[in-house]
Amino acid sequence: MKPILAVLICCSALWAQEKTIKRYLYVASPGIRDYLLPSGGHGVLVFDVENDYKFVKAIPTRGYASGTVPDNIKGFMASAVTNRMYIATLKKLECIDLVTEKSLWEINCTGGCDRGALSPDGKIIVQAPLYQDYWVIYDAITGKEIRKVSAGNGFRSHNTIFNQNGKEAYLAGIGSKHLAVLDVEKMEVVKKVGPFTEVIRPFTMNGKGTLAFVNVNHLIGFEVGDVTTGKMLHRVDVTKEGFKPYPRGSDLARHKPSPSHGIAMTADETEIWVVDGVNDHLHIYDVTVMPPKYKQSIATKVFPGWVTMGLDGMVAYPSSGEVIDVKTKKTIANLIRPMDNELKKLLGTNSNAPLEVEGEKMLEIDFIGSEPVRAGDQFGVGRVVDGKVIREGCMEKNKVNYDPLANKVCDECCGSESVGIRGLAGPLFHGEPGDGMLRLFDLLGKEKPLYHPGNVYHFPTR
Repeated sequence: MKPILAVLICCSALWAQEKTIKRYLYVASPGIRDYLLPSGGHGVLVFDVENDYKFVKAIPTRGYASGTVPDNIKGFMASAVTNRMYIATLKKLECIDLVTEKSLWEINCTGGCDRGALSPDGKIIVQAPLYQDYWVIYDAITGKEIRKVSAGNGFRSHNTIFNQNGKEAYLAGIGSKHLAVLDVEKMEVVKKVGPFTEVIRPFTMNGKGTLAFVNVNHLIGFEVGDVTTGKMLHRVDVTKEGFKPYPRGSDLARHKPSPSHGIAMTADETEIWVVDGVNDHLHIYDVTVMPPKYKQSIATKVFPGWVTMGLDGMVAYPSSGEVIDVKTKKTIANLIRPMDNELKKLLGTNSNAPLEVEGEKMLEIDFIGSEPVRAGDQFGVGRVVDGKVIREGCMEKNKVNYDPLANKVCDECCGSESVGIRGLAGPLFHGEPGDGMLRLFDLLGKEKPLYHPGNVYHFPTR
């Protein structure tokens, strides 16, 4: 076996040199209402994750309200399966090719646009209109409307999350105290979770889709709901830790009356990070126990109105522009865009000072060469499925091996029936019982994934 291991290690090292994944943070701008400042201008701003988040480029987008005035960006989605990203403004939904960076189409959204969700296979979009009592299902390839789905009178559509299994989507409106569960195959709401104490604002889910963590109006903190039973479980009030409360009717929070307008779960589902627009902090809670237990708080540079997580689960991205290490809770970078002539013209300034970028619509996209291989989510959702953190590798889905993080269907089996040499986060080399082959699938080095889902490398085992 030792000679085989030597060959495997040698080959994998050569392969890794050619197949290194490049990681980028994509920030849709203006990502805070229609503010060109402090959003960093107009377009999709790209930052190099592996190079201290250095600004790379701005990808042009449409999304104009009138003339040359950019419209509010309401949602941001991407798929590594179809090589596309989607930007929702108040009225329109634009599709852009991730490889060519060209706009493929732009449609007028029925009822306007808010935060939608893209299915894991990249085929359909469950789009929240702007404060309506329904959601709209679109074909993500063509932009064609498939059908409307009613959520109930007075729901006022706002936020949407897809389950990683692709079977359910979760719908929240600013007129309802309930979270609706959409059966994607039936295209109808089959369950509601709640009521919570007030109407739901941003929310997040665990990987199994059994727990919902929701922001609600007037609360600095969050509430927890059990999707299985449909009941609210806990209310978490940050002011119990000594922080200033939200004065009702005040302008202390940009998203009034929602002082906590942003919540994210770490990939391993051990922590919830919730924003505080009154005290300008992120608050972190241990959710390995219930009710959640307070751990610590982190001051932000400015008002935080959103937070999401990196693909590898190692960093948090608050809308205030910091990049925060999840383990150490320290800021490791800030998002900065250098000033250029085009940006000066757009902003009407002669200043050469770089811009500190803020944004509520951002996600990571990983590439091998020019090909996208993984796409993140604008919502910081949990990644634990069947007791394992889904970072690399694949899981079974209806007897098809599926990688929800990479949004790819894999060729190989990564289940308990496979045999091989195991790595840090799943199979490193593995093979099917009796097939006489070991297959290189998943290679990790210091939290940097070096693999291409679907590629198969064969080595003889006897």
